[in-house]
Amino acid sequence: SSIDHLVNFFHHEIGHILGLRHELAPVKEPYDKSVRLGPKNPMSIMNSSAPSSLYVDDLDKTWLRQFYTYKKPIHKKLAIVDVTA
Repeated sequence: SSIDHLVNFFHHEIGHILGLRHELAPVKEPYDKSVRLGPKNPMSIMNSSAPSSLYVDDLDKTWLRQFYTYKKPIHKKLAIVDVTA
């Protein structure tokens, strides 16, 4: 339904507010360096291909926790930086 689509869209955008990139950002957005933290998840709410069929699943929650508790200064040869306004 259109309500479900709006809820999923809202959750996806909240993911961006929390600092998440699109699931396929390392491939589809090569101009902005990024890496995936965790395994591929085609059902992730951050997958932008079919938002009406996606939802926040357990893998999304697990890797969001990992993202916020990651303490190393580098991941896959990229520096981890905090961006502030």
